[in-house]
Amino acid sequence: MTVRTLCVLVAAAAVLPAARAVELPAGDPPLRYEIRIALDPDARTFEGHERIVWHNRGDAPVDRVPLHVYLNAFAHRGTTFWRESPEAGFGRFAERRFFEVHDDPWGWNELRAVRRDRPDGPELAFAAIAPDDGNPLDRTLFEVRLDRPVPPGGTLALAIDFGGRLPVPWARTGCEHGFCLVAQWFPKVAVLEPPGTRGARHARWNAHQFHAATEFYADFADFDVTVDVPDGVLVAATGVERPADGAPEREGWTRRRWVQRWVHDFAFVAGRDLAERTVEHVPAGRSTPVLLRAVLPAALVHQAPRSLDAAAVSLDVLGEAIGPYPYDTLTVVAPPGFAGRTAGMEYPTFITGGTADPVLDWPPRREMPLFVEVTVMHEVAHQYFYGLLANDEREEGFLDEGFATYWEERIFERWAEEHPRATRLLGRRTGDGEMIELMLAFSGESLREPLLRRPTWLYEHRTHGAQIYARMAALLATAERRFGRPATDRVFAAYFRRHAFSHPGTADFLAAARAAGGEAMAALLAEEFAARRLPLYRVEEVDVRRFEVPRGRSGLEPEHLRDAAAPLAVERDGRVRVEVTDPGHVRGLEVAAGATRLVALAPVAGRVGPVAADATLWETQVRLSGPGRDHLPVTVELRFDDGVVLRQRWDGRALWRRLRTVRPARLVDVRIDPEQTIVLDPLPLDDGRRVEPDRRFVRDWGLFLVGAAEWLVAAVGGLL
Repeated sequence: MTVRTLCVLVAAAAVLPAARAVELPAGDPPLRYEIRIALDPDARTFEGHERIVWHNRGDAPVDRVPLHVYLNAFAHRGTTFWRESPEAGFGRFAERRFFEVHDDPWGWNELRAVRRDRPDGPELAFAAIAPDDGNPLDRTLFEVRLDRPVPPGGTLALAIDFGGRLPVPWARTGCEHGFCLVAQWFPKVAVLEPPGTRGARHARWNAHQFHAATEFYADFADFDVTVDVPDGVLVAATGVERPADGAPEREGWTRRRWVQRWVHDFAFVAGRDLAERTVEHVPAGRSTPVLLRAVLPAALVHQAPRSLDAAAVSLDVLGEAIGPYPYDTLTVVAPPGFAGRTAGMEYPTFITGGTADPVLDWPPRREMPLFVEVTVMHEVAHQYFYGLLANDEREEGFLDEGFATYWEERIFERWAEEHPRATRLLGRRTGDGEMIELMLAFSGESLREPLLRRPTWLYEHRTHGAQIYARMAALLATAERRFGRPATDRVFAAYFRRHAFSHPGTADFLAAARAAGGEAMAALLAEEFAARRLPLYRVEEVDVRRFEVPRGRSGLEPEHLRDAAAPLAVERDGRVRVEVTDPGHVRGLEVAAGATRLVALAPVAGRVGPVAADATLWETQVRLSGPGRDHLPVTVELRFDDGVVLRQRWDGRALWRRLRTVRPARLVDVRIDPEQTIVLDPLPLDDGRRVEPDRRFVRDWGLFLVGAAEWLVAAVGGLL
């Protein structure tokens, strides 16, 4: 790309509207699925048949096709998923309790037959493979060996018979007490990445086993799915319902059918004692409505507006800033409490939010957004990140989980404008931003690996959540505060317009940031993607003492000694002299030398004037430490007891900095990043220090905790 072309792109990005409609592509996606399934919720069993039509968009013939059979992760405790569960944060206590309660929780999916071209065509050989860890007991990935290759541009048709049993819910999917959340249930073709996709030079299969710490990656397809269930079972699914062909083979059963173009997955809910509520909503950027559907236990159907309202505001915020939602439906399932492990998951046009629970009707919880609205906001954000962009969640999980967490906070901010009481708990603000800060505070210093690593499931022990959710969201919030929300929105809108339906990677997002947000934003993002540690700024030391003329033989007359010893105290021009020591920094073999220099700063508050000859002077020394970043500058603020406030910009490249002043006023406090732009800093309380303790802080929190204890005692007493 020439410099002129780049300048034109940057200029165009600056004047383009923040969001522009992205419609479903007119052409055919790489895949088409026609699936029939018969599900017995009481027995948890299913039988299915699918016809897959796959197009080879690569540059080489294909003689083997990988199939994901994710449900086999729950077949026994020797699968890769179960082995990795403790590392991914599934507690051993929870696992032990799960098996104490459920003696037969297992679920699986058996490939009965794979044929080419038609149901009575020649059978093809297939076998389980384990390219990630060699686990011979893992059967979540199969390889079908073709009888003849599929040339570039050619088409393959497969007819697959499959069947099995859904597990008791442990993660995302399963059946219990007649309620079934059916996800990752059909054999699914892996993604063949053509040249240019995520840096691929030649066509390559991207096929991994099912890992506990990561989710999924699939190609876009047109789906036509028919579901047979017993009479009285409510079903809701991905896509738009259409009239079903024919009748079920079993008497007393019902047939339902759904279709959807250009999605990469299909999920559905089926169960008795469920109810649904629907509303039409015209999201920002659309002229036609989206049908919003809430599905939840019939006894709690009055809780449906919580999910529907959260979904509507989510589509509005995302539509305004990024681009309108292009599908015509969105279903939100609030699972019953016993199926809570199916909650909080995203599928195209279909999400599971927080669980429906009678506790939510308890007065103190009616206004609290946790577990209901916030979960819906996060999962609706996933309709864009992973849904419409379809990044690889196994290798670059932060591109969807971190993005969705950032937009969840943005949506919550809008929602809170109409529900101010819901943002406070006993007077304290509660929200996603605070949760991100807590997650980073608890685990931030344990992060020793960069975000930009592959695969996601091999992050260090139990750091997956902090890395791909909190760290990425905090980085985006930091970019927003540094460069402004309009710039951040331009980046996301450009990224969405350019890469919807195309499997982008990290390099694609950085290119969008550079084009729409500028070189400085792209440089910050790239640096933090590659950084091992979080950026930690800290006030290490503050020393304030009465200034004394040096003793000993100086060679100066006594009347000149004070001025010579305290040149910093000269404030005749309305500026304060500050002695700044910067040790310099090293990048590779490039050395930037350090130095000590005098800097004249104009106060941002208060006034300074000539210093009286007999004034008492105070010498202040402040030592700061930082992460040594190239693209994360901060402001340092000094406050004095005469009302003077000084601010100095620190480029942050050195690992420490020292400031020294001599003034007729004592330092009150020093703060790094007073505007709190660096959300990535895991310990923001270390960014400031007062010379004298602020007892108001202790008193304030002490009274809050006493009040919280009294509230809890009263609330529990009211239930007894």
